[in-house]
Amino acid sequence: MIQAPPVSPSLLSRTRAFLASRGLRPRRVRGQHFLVDPRVRDAIVAAAGITPGRMVVEIGPGTGVLTEALLSAGASVLAVELDRDLAAALTEGLGSHPGLSVRVGDALRFDFATHFGDHPACGGIRVVANIPYYITTPLILRLLRFREVFDALYLTVQREVAERISAGPGSKTYGALTLACQYRAEARPVLRIPRGAFYPAPEVDSTLLRFDLLDTP
Repeated sequence: MIQAPPVSPSLLSRTRAFLASRGLRPRRVRGQHFLVDPRVRDAIVAAAGITPGRMVVEIGPGTGVLTEALLSAGASVLAVELDRDLAAALTEGLGSHPGLSVRVGDALRFDFATHFGDHPACGGIRVVANIPYYITTPLILRLLRFREVFDALYLTVQREVAERISAGPGSKTYGALTLACQYRAEARPVLRIPRGAFYPAPEVDSTLLRFDLLDTP
């Protein structure tokens, strides 16, 4: 598993300016911790194997740091953002890009199967996201049920949650969450991300987890 490099002061300053210019502040109640290191961002995009033409769902795009990188890699991106102010700012900044579609909504309620319908990419769409930590478990369990839509998920989660999900039988962290996730996907950690890679910094370090969805009954 790769160790992510330290935070970039320039992107941190840019993120602060982006928020301040719009009168916005990170809302901890919504688990808002914005990615502020371009090297971590690029490592996520590379790990997810993003190539031109790939359809990607991003949940909680925030200030659009990862969104912009996904678009630059040639992906078409559906960005689902609960915060209306951030969604408006993202649309203002990147909305003219033909590959971006921004939807205001709750990812826990979003019907991805209906949204994509007969989309030719169905079954091969990827989720690439730094997900809000307070909805980590319910969101992962929900996304894993859309095998007809997604082939893989690349999700940044708390390190301890990553350890539980990817645990092997007999380990101390093996439990109900492990079983629920591994029934529907093969999960493995691919990138360690220090807490300082986000603004504001969360209380714990993070891990990028890769889920390869399985065909289940």
